[in-house]
Amino acid sequence: MTKLLSCWRTSAASFVPALAALLLLSLASQAAWAQHRLVGQVFDDETETPLAGANVFLANTLRGTISDENGQFILTDVAPGLYEVVASMVGYEAARRSVRLGRTPPALLTFSLTPRIVDLAGVTVADLHPDTRRKYRNQFIRHLMGVTAFAEKCTLENPEVLDLTYNASQDEVHVTATAPLVIKNDALGYRLHFVLDGYTWYEREQYFRLQGSPRFEELTARRRTRRRWRKNRAEAYRGSLRHFMASLLAGTARHEGYRTHQQWFPETAPTVDFFLEREAWQDDSLHIVPLPMDTLLRQTEAEARFFLDGFVRVTYHEENEYYTWERQMASGRVQTVTTHFDRPQTSLLRTREPLHLDAAGHVYNLHDLTLWGYWTWEGLADMLPWEYAPE
Repeated sequence: MTKLLSCWRTSAASFVPALAALLLLSLASQAAWAQHRLVGQVFDDETETPLAGANVFLANTLRGTISDENGQFILTDVAPGLYEVVASMVGYEAARRSVRLGRTPPALLTFSLTPRIVDLAGVTVADLHPDTRRKYRNQFIRHLMGVTAFAEKCTLENPEVLDLTYNASQDEVHVTATAPLVIKNDALGYRLHFVLDGYTWYEREQYFRLQGSPRFEELTARRRTRRRWRKNRAEAYRGSLRHFMASLLAGTARHEGYRTHQQWFPETAPTVDFFLEREAWQDDSLHIVPLPMDTLLRQTEAEARFFLDGFVRVTYHEENEYYTWERQMASGRVQTVTTHFDRPQTSLLRTREPLHLDAAGHVYNLHDLTLWGYWTWEGLADMLPWEYAPE
């Protein structure tokens, strides 16, 4: 993910993830290309001195390292492709570089990290009641993790690094972090290190934006637990955006349970947002037309592109929709509730530009994709590293 850009509307969860990396792979020949080494150095932008102990990783992957006493780092055995390389360190703003790995060795990577400064100029920061602050913090964690059953098994291990401020003049809540968020996902068997660039909750409009980059780390456990993780990972993959894209590339999307329809909104609607915000677009009485899935992809030797004209509804008929939420009991205890729906998992897609895919179904310019519906309910709790390969 490079960057995860998210939006959520309480009346109809709206999620715009963003992965700020564009990958153009040769789908025909990438397996034959040699593995690469990424070599570079991290500096302080103001003093120009090397930074030791900086975290350097490939976003959305299991690959990461730490810079040495000279600020130098090496990442070995990196497959061809275009990645977003992230460098971060406590007390500094994270830096990112998009790197294309092809037939020729990559150039030396240099990162200059800028000291983090909190600028509140022109912002009216209001004190919040502890209960209100706790509510917004829990809301942030819910937006980050998602609202599926796997989110219940995720734990933020360092909540003390969160810093929450309220901008009274704009009625906005901002969350930053003084260090990468460390999230243990006991449902899928990963520990995530998430570099949070920022989170804003717009109270008046009831939606949020969240940006950041995750790195994955495999957890260790006994054989029985590992079997559970494999089962859950397969479940997280099935019905996901990546699964849909991979099945399109393989020509098996319909066989695997997907259907696509062109979505049209009535001319009498107040606005298109009227339907989007209320999930009313899922009403089958609206104008939907079956859309042949082979019209969505255009493949060349160098790349695959996913094209949309307007709104497209994607349904996955192998699983029904469900989500989890928390209910405050009269006793003060918080109860986790799972709500099931008697309808297939349904999402709505719209793109600004064609999406670029690799052979595994990864989308590398998700900032050009807007989602509504079920895929918006899935957060970091359902996310798999790019190395994951379905069995």
